[in-house]
Amino acid sequence: AATQGRILEETALQVQFKNELSKVRQEAARVEARESRLSAEERKVAAEREEARGQIEAKEQVIAQMEVEVRHIQEQLTGCEDRLENSESRLAEIQEEVSQMEQEETRVSSQLELLKGLLTSHEGYSSGVKALLTGMDQGKVSREGVLGALAELIQIAPPEAAAVDAALGIWSEAVVVETSAAAERCRDFLKESQAGRVLFLILERLPSEDGQAVHLASCPISLEGGQGRPPVDLRERVGITPHLEPLLRFLLADTWLVTDRSEAIERVLRMDGEAGSRFVTADGELFQRESVRLGSKPAEEGLVVGRMSRLQSLEVAHAHVQRRLQETLGNLERVQNDHDAAREETGKLRNRFQDKNQELKILHSGLWSSRDGLKKLEEEISVLELERGEVREELAGVRSQMETAERNLNEKNQTVEQLEGSVQTARTRIGELTARREADSVALAGAEAQQKAFDEMAANRRASLQTLEAALSHTGSQLTARRGELNELCEEQARCAEQIRELEAMAEGTVQSEREAAEAVARAEREKQQAAEAAREQEREWQTLSQETERVRSALHREEMKRAQLSFEKEQIDARLRERYEVTLETYAEPVLPIADEAALAEMTREVEALDQKLKRMGPVNLASIDEEKELTQRYEHLTTQQADLEKAKSDLHGVILKINRTTRTMFRETFEAIQREFRSTFKQLFRGGEARLVLTDEEDVLESGIEIIARPPGKTLQSISLMSGGEKAMTSIALLFAIFRVKPSPFCLLDEIDAPLDEANVDRFTGALKEFLQQSQFIIVTHNKKTISMSDVMYGITMAESGVSRIVSVKFKQQEKQAA
Repeated sequence: AATQGRILEETALQVQFKNELSKVRQEAARVEARESRLSAEERKVAAEREEARGQIEAKEQVIAQMEVEVRHIQEQLTGCEDRLENSESRLAEIQEEVSQMEQEETRVSSQLELLKGLLTSHEGYSSGVKALLTGMDQGKVSREGVLGALAELIQIAPPEAAAVDAALGIWSEAVVVETSAAAERCRDFLKESQAGRVLFLILERLPSEDGQAVHLASCPISLEGGQGRPPVDLRERVGITPHLEPLLRFLLADTWLVTDRSEAIERVLRMDGEAGSRFVTADGELFQRESVRLGSKPAEEGLVVGRMSRLQSLEVAHAHVQRRLQETLGNLERVQNDHDAAREETGKLRNRFQDKNQELKILHSGLWSSRDGLKKLEEEISVLELERGEVREELAGVRSQMETAERNLNEKNQTVEQLEGSVQTARTRIGELTARREADSVALAGAEAQQKAFDEMAANRRASLQTLEAALSHTGSQLTARRGELNELCEEQARCAEQIRELEAMAEGTVQSEREAAEAVARAEREKQQAAEAAREQEREWQTLSQETERVRSALHREEMKRAQLSFEKEQIDARLRERYEVTLETYAEPVLPIADEAALAEMTREVEALDQKLKRMGPVNLASIDEEKELTQRYEHLTTQQADLEKAKSDLHGVILKINRTTRTMFRETFEAIQREFRSTFKQLFRGGEARLVLTDEEDVLESGIEIIARPPGKTLQSISLMSGGEKAMTSIALLFAIFRVKPSPFCLLDEIDAPLDEANVDRFTGALKEFLQQSQFIIVTHNKKTISMSDVMYGITMAESGVSRIVSVKFKQQEKQAA
């Protein structure tokens, strides 16, 4: 029955496993279908990803080409801006050069006009000479035979004009005439006009050349100077027409140009006799034997000598300056044309650069969108891969469950088959056992009858045995009592026999005892005497031994005392060694040989004393010094390590600071130069011309330097911004602000009444410039100007309709325009 029940249970489990296997197979089919669907979807997304990657690569190539083009345009723009800046710098330099040359031309023209006026009005001459020369200019006096004033007939370099004027003296204003008749004619004019007196030089009355030569030859002095530099004949420094050279030789005979006053004095003192030469310095000091003329060097404008030379020099200089001015003006025109062309090209390149940048931004935006799409696709693929992984795991689990179910089902099938076989075998065995049970039942009945007879016989025998055992127990008790009595009687008999034997022995030994007692007494006397003698001998030995023992005890006590003292001294020495030298006696346990040499012993004693004194001077030993030394050593090592770390950190920090400063300087200079360029351009745009620049107050240290704004509006000179008017300051500040915005744009900008100091024309320029930035920045402007408000997209106004209550009013102009349209 149990086996049959188990078979039913196993069969039920078999059916259950079959149902589970069917469900697992269905689940596996569902999971496989899902895995197939996910694979197809993943392949589709992968294809889309590859397509997106291809699009991104294409866009990146287009962007790379665009960036190369933008960089090329930027390089061209940078080159044009550099050329523009160079042309601006060159233009400023040429304008400055033109200004300087115009000033030089004005100065030379003024000097030339002044000198011409002096020559025309004959200023500087005496009234008579001036009247005569003026009359000749006006035709009142005939010029026949009259050559003019001597100062106007000679040519002299400006440095020697003062020397020649001093050498000529009054002859410098003399009028040169050829004949006496001409002199008479001039005298009559002066007499009639009552203009004054005139000194005439009449050529026909000059001394002969032979006489002059003799006079020169008779000069007794040596013309060599003290330093080997001979003086210069003044006539060599004066130019004149050939037919007037005799006049020059007459007037400047024996006149020498020397270097300084000391040389002139030295040469005058060396002269002999009355005749002598004249010596003149470049400062106009004249030295001769009979007189000396001293004073400061006269101004060139006050000298009549050399005016014609100065006039010719000024005319040449004026012509040279005018020629240079014309050449510079031509260069200015060419540079201005180049500057205009560079500005036009820069504007075109900047517009092109901005257009390309805008296109590049659009491409970058598309690329970013594509990359975002690619990222989403990759994320989707990742999600699909994760989901497929989960499905694979689930499918593997389902397959594992299916295999387990199949294996359990097979096991249950085998178990049921085994149970059915076992049931068949058990049925066969049951038949065999049933037959054997019937035979055994018959034999059991016979055996039970025989057993019953045997049980009755055993009961009878047990009763007989109990009776016999009781009788046996009583007999044993009696036997034990009798055995005890018998033992007591035997013991009494033995004691009586022993007493009898003792009494017989005592009777037989009484006589013998008496004899032995006498002998024993005699022996005892002898032994007593011997013992007394021996006692006396032992007493003497004992006394001797007592004395020896006492002596040995005394010696031993003395040795023990000495040993105790030595031990105490040893302990003290050991303590001193441990206290002073931090060693023990065990350290020097080896025996020390005695020193035979007294000198060596004395030397060692002195050395020990010296060392002892040194130890005393050192003071008491600090027992904690070793620990302190270890602690200080550890602290020193720790501090040394910290110091090394701090020094390394300091070095690294210093390097970082230097790197930051270098990078900051580079970035500051680049930004400053960029803002400088934009500021110049924006300033010229807002002011319709002019120039402006930013100047560092400290070129050496740009990080600590201040910045000064130098500006020149059209028609004005360069000046600091602090010297400008309020409107000019505002426009310059706006130019700087817009320049910064061009270099570093900002998405928002708040301007608070920036147009308040501007007039209507400047407001138009401001709003026009502001429109350029509306594509990249949003401006919030606080203003009261209607023109500024009119160009805005949205206007917000604050109004107070009721006292203490304000509200916002907004107007969107674009919507209003659309509604109006």
